[in-house]
Amino acid sequence: MKHADDKGGGLAQAIFAGSTGTATKTEVSARLRRWCIGFENWCEHRRHSYHPITNRAGLRISRHFFEHCGKFPWQVTAADVEDYVEQLQEQGYALSTINYHLSTLASFYRWCSQNNVDRYCGSDFNPLAEFKRPSGELYQHAHLWSRAEADALLGILESDVWILSKRDAAFFTCRFLLGISNRDLRQLQWGQIEEQKATRWLNLGSAKERVRLEPRAWHSLEIYLRAAGRLSPQRTPPAEAYIFAPLVNMGYEIGGNQPQDWDENRCLQAITLRNSLQTYGKLVGIGAEKLRLPNLRHTAAAWRLEASDSSKQIDVFLGSPGILLTRNYIGHLRRMMRTRGEETFVAKVPAALPVRRQFKFQPGDRIQHGLYAQIQPSGELQEMLGLDVRGLDFEIEAMRCLERRLVVELAEKHPRKELIDLMDMSTRAAVWMARLIDSEKKLKAEGKGDEAFVEQFLDAMRQMAEKGGIPFDRERIFADALESDPGLAVSNRRLVEEIATTRLIMRRSLKLAMETADLSELVRWTGVYGETSARLCRLLKAQGNEVGRVAEHLWEVAQRAIKETVDELRRG
Repeated sequence: MKHADDKGGGLAQAIFAGSTGTATKTEVSARLRRWCIGFENWCEHRRHSYHPITNRAGLRISRHFFEHCGKFPWQVTAADVEDYVEQLQEQGYALSTINYHLSTLASFYRWCSQNNVDRYCGSDFNPLAEFKRPSGELYQHAHLWSRAEADALLGILESDVWILSKRDAAFFTCRFLLGISNRDLRQLQWGQIEEQKATRWLNLGSAKERVRLEPRAWHSLEIYLRAAGRLSPQRTPPAEAYIFAPLVNMGYEIGGNQPQDWDENRCLQAITLRNSLQTYGKLVGIGAEKLRLPNLRHTAAAWRLEASDSSKQIDVFLGSPGILLTRNYIGHLRRMMRTRGEETFVAKVPAALPVRRQFKFQPGDRIQHGLYAQIQPSGELQEMLGLDVRGLDFEIEAMRCLERRLVVELAEKHPRKELIDLMDMSTRAAVWMARLIDSEKKLKAEGKGDEAFVEQFLDAMRQMAEKGGIPFDRERIFADALESDPGLAVSNRRLVEEIATTRLIMRRSLKLAMETADLSELVRWTGVYGETSARLCRLLKAQGNEVGRVAEHLWEVAQRAIKETVDELRRG
């Protein structure tokens, strides 16, 4: 935890002071530093208490709010908050989202008051507390499904022959029968399924109560896992394997009937499930307003309410959010049940089912897939391969040029939003520069001598092979050196092409960043360059490790050849 005499961070200064200009008066600068430190401590507190997604949302909301106000934190009034809320409403933000923004900002001011960040503001300074939050109907965009609609969706998925449809059918079946959150269901692992007295339970960990796995939900899971080859008498998934997993190869036609076809170490993304829900839901004629993942959980809870479950039972069903919250939620469910109308849905019969397979990218596609680019290098990539660039000297100097360009722009007069973006990117560019320099030092220290030894050894082997009329296969030597690790034994050429492709992307983004006169484009392409530089560092590290393994292998070959020669001389 930082103290009042520590220096405030660049991000907090960008959020608070970027839109108002640099403070010149001593007392204002000191006051700003205290608020910056308070903001960083608040963020640190949230990092230990909330999910990373919630923490990122807090940073985004803070930036948006103070950018809109154009004031220092201690200058914000209830009128500024009201103006901010009006802007969100004009942009079409939902009531729940607006209140979430206000709750997050109120939490920041509350933290600063409790920790005496600014003694001049008083112990109860909170402009959000003085503002009356907008009221309205919660869950106004929620829509309950009828049982006929649910049966139609599951029916079309179960009738589809593609294995991905069986996986999605299992997920949506569980969604209609289980009240756990979407994240908990997507991240469900095999080890969380427990069997006790012929009843299966989901152990979600922490303080949550176990959830009974309905027989129909288990049946759908079993169909999917057996069809995928992940569950059989000869195989049980590992405890840490995700139930709803993506395929390993997404650039080729789907197999999916072998365990190795699935990436069990990754859970399925919500966007994949949303796309499937919308695709198949529209085919059977379900309204677009209902094709949202949260609606499935609302429907599951409404069905339990129709089955005369008590508030306590529904609280457990929903993962025990708290009996008071559950009772409030039940009130909204009853309202949605009254307004959903009669069940008049009649499922459509689609002319054809969607083809659930990935396609291979062909030359001329408007987007060139990364896998295709690796297999068929472009002319620019071939030129980059011919340059045979080593190290990170060029990238370090290029990053230094981008930093100077950002600093020059910061000295000019620009609108406050552009100044915030420039300050943020300048701070990030400094971090990327430090990483590049550090990686350069490590690469030189770790790979010193290995590459020279490998090249000299292979050159000697090539000369001997030419004299003896024996074919020389460089790639075979690398493959022999790496055959103990299938992941690295793919080929050294592929890694070299990856590095060349990454350097090519960086040079393109550098050119665009240095030529543009648009500040937003400058920030954007600098970000692309910096993020890609981090990838380049990882690839060079992998290449260094590979060269080191080849050097070790060739050294062992040389030692073995010397030993055999000495033994032969002794025998002769």
